[in-house]
Amino acid sequence: MQLFTCQMSKWRQLKDRNIELIDTTVKSGHSVWSPTWDMVMRVKSGVISEEAYTAAYVGMMRYSYLHYPDEWNRLLYAEGPVAIACYCSSTQGTFCHRHLLKDILEKICLSRGIPFEYYGEFI
Repeated sequence: MQLFTCQMSKWRQLKDRNIELIDTTVKSGHSVWSPTWDMVMRVKSGVISEEAYTAAYVGMMRYSYLHYPDEWNRLLYAEGPVAIACYCSSTQGTFCHRHLLKDILEKICLSRGIPFEYYGEFI
């Protein structure tokens, strides 16, 4: 798996470079990888911590992985590079579910023996 993370605003540049965009936003993305509106609003307002958000998101991804194997396999075995994208800031160290998803994908690849290359944040 060849993976980038990026902001949704980079979609044209990704397209120009033949990098598949995976929209992970709650607004327009595929629910297989997106958080809920409630989670997003609660962490942004400080009602829940980043740790609580992470636990909830990881739980959602475990459920998703078990119930949507075709979508996960399509992503894990993509022939070319892919970029998981959302609207959060690209500033290094900014908390965002796309980075949580990157870590999840890396662990799955490791457990399945799938080569994994993370190219960083697409800027």
